[in-house]
Amino acid sequence: MQFKKQLKCFFIRKIYSTFKPEKKQVVKGKKTILVDNLETSFRDELIKSLNSQEWQQYPLISRWVRQYYKRGHTWVDNQIVINATGNTMKGKVSRKGKVTTYQIPGFMDGKKVAWISIPILTGRVTPKAGRLRFLINNSGIVELHYPKTTKIEVSPNKDSLGVDKGFTEGFYGSDGIAYAEGLGSVINDASDRRTKKNKKRQKLFAISRKVDPARRQRILENNLGRKKAGKLDSKKRYYITQLIRTDTNKIFDSYGEVVAEDLSKYIKGKNRAKAVNRRLNEWSKGELQKALDEISLRKGGVVKLVNPAYTSQVDHRNGTLLGKRLGDQFLTFDGVVLQADQNAATNIKIRGSDLQITRFMKKEQIHRILLERTALFLAELGHSLESAVSMGWLDEKHHPQGKPPRRRR
Repeated sequence: MQFKKQLKCFFIRKIYSTFKPEKKQVVKGKKTILVDNLETSFRDELIKSLNSQEWQQYPLISRWVRQYYKRGHTWVDNQIVINATGNTMKGKVSRKGKVTTYQIPGFMDGKKVAWISIPILTGRVTPKAGRLRFLINNSGIVELHYPKTTKIEVSPNKDSLGVDKGFTEGFYGSDGIAYAEGLGSVINDASDRRTKKNKKRQKLFAISRKVDPARRQRILENNLGRKKAGKLDSKKRYYITQLIRTDTNKIFDSYGEVVAEDLSKYIKGKNRAKAVNRRLNEWSKGELQKALDEISLRKGGVVKLVNPAYTSQVDHRNGTLLGKRLGDQFLTFDGVVLQADQNAATNIKIRGSDLQITRFMKKEQIHRILLERTALFLAELGHSLESAVSMGWLDEKHHPQGKPPRRRR
């Protein structure tokens, strides 16, 4: 490793402040003075070692390098990352036909670097910019991962769309269109299939504990491996990613701004069955948000996140808590039946321009604001919150009458 000029000067100052050179008497005129004895100076020996790899022989300098040299850390041993735009890589990339040969620096041979040639079948593309990652996969094949430059295509449409993130479908828009349909069935099928498989694997594991060591080893190696399971899981993840991103591109082709709910916080819920919890744990809400963020940059769109509290329990026509959601339907106080997901998406779109409800506001504060709006709306109709509860317009959980509030455990 060759030090940069700034770091090298820092180490020289550390050496000068730590080691004092030996002195020798020199007669100068009529006086005898003490000067540095360069021939026996350990300080000069350390400074010269910084010009090559000899500094590794000195534990003190090695400790300073570990302490002050800012470097990255890795826990993998099957990949090499190089900066293709650096000065050391100039003229080290050559192309012949569809094969591109890269010469990457290896170990130091004295003062010279041993260059390693790696041929890669790249086709018509010649990656030679940014950080290149050479990776050896499980099959022993060398892969090349490189950054791809994409053009920003700004959509001329500046309309806004509210989207409700769901489990059955990825997004449900305020325009009444479901995006990434079939997401829930893919997750359910994969979850059920893996559960059945793991039950059988557990039986094999129990059998392996009761047999002789040789047979146990054969069962562990041939029947309880993770290669096939890993490939199936990767195939499922790739399919889900493609399903979500295909329809996310359609959204930004038609709209310039997307208002979505912020689901980054942990949401406390009721105790559910194991099968329900298992399926919800596979819900790709992180992939949904990642697709919105990345594709919005490429399409020149805008993603606005809002507080998700009570967006599925509010009637978007009047902004009140009147009505109740039952499955895919939202039953309003005046008898109109709305599509529940479209109603929630419309509420999310409206909340994007709501100046009173902010993104990081607590749900208790939001409930208080919505209850005040409901009371004002009922007052215009000549009713109160109590009468709305008695008529079945307002759910009793929003305005309990004469009952103490539930204590949280």
